[in-house]
Amino acid sequence: MFPYLLSIALPLYFFLHQSTLTLAINSPGLYSQQLDHINVNCGSSGDSTAEDTRKWTGDIGTNYITSLHGSKGKLISSKATDQPLPYDPIPYRTARLSRWPFTYTFRVTPGQKLIRLHFYPALYLGGFKRSKAFFTVKAGRYTLLSNFSAALTVDALGLTSLVKEYYLDVDEDQPLIITFSPSRIGHSDEVYAFVNGIEIISMPAALYHTREGNPVAQIVGKSDWFTLDKSIALEKVHRLNIGGSSISPIEDRGMFRDWNEDSNYLLEKSCVKPVTTTIRIKYMSIPPYTAPQKVYQTSWSLVPGKHANKTESNFTWRLPMDLGFRYLLRLHFCELEYDIKESGRMEFSIFVNEQVVEAKGDLIHWSGGNGVAVFKDYVVIMDGERMEGKRDLLIVLRPHNHEWTEPIDATIKGIEVFKLSNPDKNLAGVNPVSLEHASTSPKPKKLVFASGGNAIATGVVIVLTVLNVIVYQLRSIGENSAERNLSSSTSEGLCRRFSLAELMLVTNNFDDEFVIGRGGFGKVYRALIDDDATTVALKRCNLKSQGAKEFWTEIEMLSKLRHMHLVSLLGYCNERNEMILVYEFMEHGTIADHLYNTKTKGNGMVGYMSWEQRLNICVGAARGLDYLHTGIQNGIIHRDVKTRNILLDKDWIAKISDFGLCKVGSTNHSHSYVSTDVKGTWGYFDPEYHMTRRLTKKSDVYAFGVVMLEMLCGRPAVDMRVDEEQRSLVLWAKQCIKENRLDQLTDPSLRDQISAHCLKVFAEVANNCTDSRPKGRPTMADVVVRLEYALASERAVNEQFGENTKGRNRSKGNVSYVSKVFQRAIEFLAKGADIKWKKRKEDDFTRKKNGPAIFSPIIKKSENLDFLKKEDGLASLELIRRGSCGELYKAELPGSNGKMIAIKKIIQPPKDAAELMEEESKLLNKKMRQIRSEIQTVGQIRHRNLLSLLAHVPRPDCHYLVYEFMKNGSLQDILNQVSQGTRELDWLARHKIALGVAAGLEYLHMNHSPRIIHRGLNAANVLLDDDMEARIADFGIAKAVPDQDTHVTTSNVVGTLGYLAPEYHQTMKFTDKCDIYSFGVLLGVLVIGRLPSDNFFYNTNERNLVKWMRNVMTSEDPNRAIHPKLMGNGHEEKMLLMLKIACYCTHDDPKHRPNSKDVRCMLAQIKH
Repeated sequence: MFPYLLSIALPLYFFLHQSTLTLAINSPGLYSQQLDHINVNCGSSGDSTAEDTRKWTGDIGTNYITSLHGSKGKLISSKATDQPLPYDPIPYRTARLSRWPFTYTFRVTPGQKLIRLHFYPALYLGGFKRSKAFFTVKAGRYTLLSNFSAALTVDALGLTSLVKEYYLDVDEDQPLIITFSPSRIGHSDEVYAFVNGIEIISMPAALYHTREGNPVAQIVGKSDWFTLDKSIALEKVHRLNIGGSSISPIEDRGMFRDWNEDSNYLLEKSCVKPVTTTIRIKYMSIPPYTAPQKVYQTSWSLVPGKHANKTESNFTWRLPMDLGFRYLLRLHFCELEYDIKESGRMEFSIFVNEQVVEAKGDLIHWSGGNGVAVFKDYVVIMDGERMEGKRDLLIVLRPHNHEWTEPIDATIKGIEVFKLSNPDKNLAGVNPVSLEHASTSPKPKKLVFASGGNAIATGVVIVLTVLNVIVYQLRSIGENSAERNLSSSTSEGLCRRFSLAELMLVTNNFDDEFVIGRGGFGKVYRALIDDDATTVALKRCNLKSQGAKEFWTEIEMLSKLRHMHLVSLLGYCNERNEMILVYEFMEHGTIADHLYNTKTKGNGMVGYMSWEQRLNICVGAARGLDYLHTGIQNGIIHRDVKTRNILLDKDWIAKISDFGLCKVGSTNHSHSYVSTDVKGTWGYFDPEYHMTRRLTKKSDVYAFGVVMLEMLCGRPAVDMRVDEEQRSLVLWAKQCIKENRLDQLTDPSLRDQISAHCLKVFAEVANNCTDSRPKGRPTMADVVVRLEYALASERAVNEQFGENTKGRNRSKGNVSYVSKVFQRAIEFLAKGADIKWKKRKEDDFTRKKNGPAIFSPIIKKSENLDFLKKEDGLASLELIRRGSCGELYKAELPGSNGKMIAIKKIIQPPKDAAELMEEESKLLNKKMRQIRSEIQTVGQIRHRNLLSLLAHVPRPDCHYLVYEFMKNGSLQDILNQVSQGTRELDWLARHKIALGVAAGLEYLHMNHSPRIIHRGLNAANVLLDDDMEARIADFGIAKAVPDQDTHVTTSNVVGTLGYLAPEYHQTMKFTDKCDIYSFGVLLGVLVIGRLPSDNFFYNTNERNLVKWMRNVMTSEDPNRAIHPKLMGNGHEEKMLLMLKIACYCTHDDPKHRPNSKDVRCMLAQIKH
């Protein structure tokens, strides 16, 4: 028994006292008796003890060293003469040098070995100049160093000595041979090789290499795993103790590895502080020799308030690496927050070179508990030519802490980076050349890299590097300029900027598994953002096909536009040559997907669309285009309308997309076209645009007509698979329509679903849209009306005969059937599909308390409103009006070349005023509610018939709401001027005003999600711009209503007497039909020429405008209702039609009132 104990005690004794033997580990926790720990002090004799108490043996008198050239290859031992030695002179006091190759041969046990080579470049006795040491080092079949200069390396790193560390496998019965060979540079005889010390240590078999061929390391940027077998040698590049001081080799017993502090590699050190613990670390899934306790006991803590970007809490390390190699990256982790005991409590993401390697890291899940050490391995490929030198490796740790109110600790505790040998068994990089030798400037050292001190190559690299920096800076300036222009031209808060790392995280480095579409523009990915709360589509632009101009155009356009039938842009990313657009996700893809990509599955056709679905989709897309053309000033021409650019959401609501080719309509009143290069898609080109390059809104109408034909025929715009006369869908369809062969034109799957009347209307509209002459095409507003009628009639037929009745049977009927269709047409007109209520984010009123909130690109920058921050900012301005809620001023917007704005000043009594009376408090609350309401409605939406809020500027004693100035004032002002004889307002202008208000209401009620009820519509709240275009204004009492809600219940009645719906008085319930009632009163005002408050009505039997209008309209002389100044111009019949619509809108029963679409359609049918 005693000999057995002795056999254990002796090896243990030597291990604990740093003997020349150490333990090779072949399995975790088990030590073998095959021990190698060799420390050679080159160029010396006998044994020496270093400062760390390790023993070193001199190579003089040993069998380690051999010259390869006999007597010519003289081996020299020498001492340094011109420099102070490092703190620990062993093994640097002496060196082995030779101008000829020499080798060290070590008889070691087979297995994994750690090799350290020590170099101290200096002037050595015997004429060995410091600058002449250039040599190659090989260990067995591996090239460790090539044309290596220790002097250049230490100078570049700011060191005096250097240690190179390698890991490789030694085969059974094979010695370890290390060869040092001087480089032959020209005919120089002064070049030599040298080494100061060599360490060889047996190491655990699976510490860094893969055990039994199992994959251990994920390849960064790929889904593959890497097997690090014993044929691959490693070189230690970096070994860092995160957040702590350096750990000396003596503290890493067994392998004596040094761990350096990471502060030189950590970015943004100003916002972190080191943290340390003395908690004992547990090694449960990894062996204790993986890394010392100290590595896991320190880290950095990110301090709130000091980070430059308050929305992101990142730790970033930048490590220089040789190009042209693969690297093993090992990250050490340990959870030291003892209040975190459950998985999922503290997640984080890790990015390596902007590639996601861990999307949702969880230490508790990985390690199993607190204070437990664990590591993760990754393989990084640093692409590039080896002779190009170095490039930085970026490691980013992003904790998932959205609150970030407490310090956040870095979960990474240690970083190890190892270079992997290439297939040619090479590990050698190139020598650094310090620019300090080329300049006497005292600036910090910058490194470029060249081979072996070649001055010409070095000069070329320096020039290329400088040029690269200049080009990069110019490019950055260009990108920043573009982004500044974007930020000044997009509505603040409507377009979010995403980081590239964030989008890479949610797509797993843009993995093709997330791809849902692709085209010439690039790929489209489906992803989840905001903690998986929102599904989005990422359009990753291919800059070869879609340039930066189209990218910024789409952002600028969609940031201005908000409509139910336009796809919403949520944000964008412009970073490191990546241009990505982030949209709301459309569950049902494009129209083209369903027309041409149908697939048969077990329960039927996937992608099949019924005729009513197709009609509804066409109506929605037409509304979206109509909004583009008429909803904003000058309008927007899409230029690429096609079935692949019309998307379908989960409710099959159509949304126009892809605005990269958009053009703002002509601003020249003398012509309506824009001259531009021809862009778009073959098959959809307007012939006139193609020939003349004159782009008009009618070009979009033509393309939409092609879309309609595709929906009807189920065929693409151009089909090369059919006979030549049918390849162009437009030409073939026109021929079929001309010859009345509509059955042949119709998709066979639809023939039993379409009534003859609906088919005729639809085909007629499509035919008109594709007229070769732009003047022969309808406007999109006309198209909407006709399609809504077609849809309404088809629904009426379905109701009359049933959904499944054959088309030919449904097309027949008697007069009562036709009459019923006509009656039902109005009732069914364009009942848009339900849209879901989306909870709005906290409004800008609460987010922007300390500065102006800009809502429109008209105001380029917030500094333009600095004059409102002054105490006397309004002193020199013209006061337009004073009312109960405040004052209205007129001003010129600074820096806008004469653009006029209107500023509403809402005075706010001090909230802490002790003398604040109850009535004043109520008034204060009312004013604040009105400000909020304005911001939540017109601060976030855009329509040509709504007065947009441009900005909100809060002050301690008041609030300023900034609007466009309306030159012609309010409709009420103009009507008063007309009655006084100082102004004219003819019928055409009044009809235009009515149509504009109806369009604005339709947008609020039908096309905006959630729908908005104005509640205060009256003549004073209808403003008129320079072109007498109506703008609905004053949204202070407006309400946003979820679609599932039928009404709003209020605690009091608000609005203007004479315009209020009777049921609102009685029930306190407000619906969109109350707005319709108010609009009916407004229509009456336009024709009658009197306001509801006019004394004229109080002197009648009816006592109010609505009842008087009804009685007159049912009398023998309805013309009495028309204002005398409007009589005699031949428009009396049209004005009576408007009064009939007014009576329809003011029906006592709200169920019998039309909706805003119906009203707008009816008014549009009044032709001049």
